[in-house]
Amino acid sequence: MKRQVKAMLYFFATDSRYSFFIFWTIMSLVIVVSLIATYYLQNVENGKFYLAVSGAIYIYCAILGFLTVRESLSFSLKMGGTRKNYFVATGVYFLVVSFIMAFLETIVHAIIMAFTKWLNLSNFTLLHPAMILGEDSSIIYRFVIDVFIIFLLISCLYFIGLVFHKYDLIGGYIMIGLLALTMIITVATGDLFDLIRNLALNPSVNHYLIAFVIGIIIYLASWLLLYNVPAKSARAS
Repeated sequence: MKRQVKAMLYFFATDSRYSFFIFWTIMSLVIVVSLIATYYLQNVENGKFYLAVSGAIYIYCAILGFLTVRESLSFSLKMGGTRKNYFVATGVYFLVVSFIMAFLETIVHAIIMAFTKWLNLSNFTLLHPAMILGEDSSIIYRFVIDVFIIFLLISCLYFIGLVFHKYDLIGGYIMIGLLALTMIITVATGDLFDLIRNLALNPSVNHYLIAFVIGIIIYLASWLLLYNVPAKSARAS
């Protein structure tokens, strides 16, 4: 079991290495261009600049969760991997990705803030969810919040990816439709706005902890799809 899980983890790492490199290359260029633009906007009235590195990381990791199914599930099973080992390997992989990306975001955040302080770029704001708690200057808070949010998003899109793999486009679109319908109903009843208002008025790190727990539950629930999933996707069969 250990050898097979290690082999899968190695495959996940090598398979995502290129996209990881591309993402951080583009992100680095965006950061450099943003800082240059901010520097030249200093004397412009209302020339403020906002950047959310964490938001870009969240989107990348969510997409990674979805693509993991398409890129690795069929290959792993065809090479003799068991569904149980794949379930364990993806769980470990997602946790590692969450910690690594949160760690890198923390480093990048610190470097950007040090650079803006050195150049006295008061018109530059680096956005982060920790700002809601008033703890955006805390490395620990930023790191923990990033881990929680990344794991939630990567688990959600992984689950959706499994639905598409097992039930083809019809099953996937039905699930997305149900999610959209649920959101429309919550908006119509006002429950969604009440939830957002309560979260904004009563910010707490516990909200992010709950998000992490939800991510764990969604990931564990993915076993219900994975335990008898076919090696070939429904679309390919």
